[in-house]
Amino acid sequence: MLESCRLEKGKPIELEYRYYISSKALSAEQAAIAVREHWGIESMHWVLDVSMGEDACQIYNAHGAENL
Repeated sequence: MLESCRLEKGKPIELEYRYYISSKALSAEQAAIAVREHWGIESMHWVLDVSMGEDACQIYNAHGAENL
């Protein structure tokens, strides 16, 4: 479990809990590194998706891949 606290001027404190599952026993530092690396990859996927419009691609509808 990861506890995240966000403080912004003029706003109430936001406290969030995130849960991660792993088959490997990790120290807190190792878990933090693994989470940061995972979100680094996910953010890259989001940038590619937005810049290249992958969600707008119609290849995955019906027989689009075969037709392509």
